[in-house]
Amino acid sequence: MVTMETRVSGKQACSAALLVHLYWCRDELLTYPAGEYTTEEICISAAQECGVSPAYLSLFGLMRERDRVWLPPNHVLKLEPSANETLLFRVRFYFPGWTGSGSGSARRYGVTKSSEAPVLDDITTAYLFAQVRSITCTH
Repeated sequence: MVTMETRVSGKQACSAALLVHLYWCRDELLTYPAGEYTTEEICISAAQECGVSPAYLSLFGLMRERDRVWLPPNHVLKLEPSANETLLFRVRFYFPGWTGSGSGSARRYGVTKSSEAPVLDDITTAYLFAQVRSITCTH
């Protein structure tokens, strides 16, 4: 169970054992003290912080920053007080036509006839945009 997390900017993050970078808020991080966490718990907390709906949570994942490795949801992070781990909360899966425009657009169908909608909601699309923008600005 996730015991404590805070949103911080810059220098305040130095004492945390785990930092989770959110692309939605460029300079803000979720911080965690030493302890044991699953990546699924951290993803749920990050999604709640960003306003990501549970229906879209499966599109997101955590990537370890130092080696760019994706962590599976059942991965257990055992962090000592001296740990200095940074994870990136990222959209991991998307597919052709995700923008919902044009004749080849991907659609999500609802319960009733003609209740189709774009595959990604506004928050997930905005998060993906911020993520891609962050990547292109740093390279």
